[in-house]
Amino acid sequence: MATLGFIEYADAPPEVKAVYDDIMISRQTDYINNFWKALAHDPATLRRTWESVKQIMAPGALDPLTKEMVYLAVSTSNQCGYCIASHTVAARKAGKIRFIGFTGHKDPGVHLYMLETAKRHGFRFDTVQMPLNLMDTHFRSFEKKVLPELVAAGIGVLGMKSMGDGVILKSGALTPVECLHYALSLPTSVVITGIDSMKILKQAFTAAATFTPLSKPQTARLRAKTSKLAMDGGYELFKTTSIFDSTAAHPEWLGEEPARTLRLAGL
Repeated sequence: MATLGFIEYADAPPEVKAVYDDIMISRQTDYINNFWKALAHDPATLRRTWESVKQIMAPGALDPLTKEMVYLAVSTSNQCGYCIASHTVAARKAGKIRFIGFTGHKDPGVHLYMLETAKRHGFRFDTVQMPLNLMDTHFRSFEKKVLPELVAAGIGVLGMKSMGDGVILKSGALTPVECLHYALSLPTSVVITGIDSMKILKQAFTAAATFTPLSKPQTARLRAKTSKLAMDGGYELFKTTSIFDSTAAHPEWLGEEPARTLRLAGL
């Protein structure tokens, strides 16, 4: 299939340069991204599209960050990888966001794929959020498969679900403080714990006040307590069921299949 090249500033006719100049002045940058360079093959379409974008992003009821997030949501719904990457990076360059990360709880393979894809495209995530707990260490483990990759790359680690939304505690094998101390002893940047009452707040304070990194024997003892319980993922419902998957309850969020996919399927 034939494709069009990009029209660089130096090669652009005057009417295209005028739009390029306006883009750079408006966005306070010296860079024109490929979207505009492609549209420049039709100067009228280029100008019309840029004027529409300027109108949308002009001061109004929504602040610029909210508008950028709307752009990202629409891009995700349309499954436009270029659009997602472009608006995310643009938001960071403009100072609208400081860090870019991702989260997930289903399978470490998804996290590894995200990291691999980002690396292939020359992109680096700042942070990654994932479950880190004493059941995870034995089953479909984020700790064993993803955590070493993040540490090696210097990516911030956000540990979550140290108690598996409370389900892990129902095993009777661990206390809340043991769960928190284990997660805090891993090479995490921060451990996130839900707090919905004064009792749970005090529990978090106790865990923080009494924390010292677990020794290897202490870690081994805690892991031994959960090894059999964890083998089938029965206490990590966010991995093994759809209970915590909002998308499963709202498949319409996935949007329509891309045209190429439909063609391949003969639909």
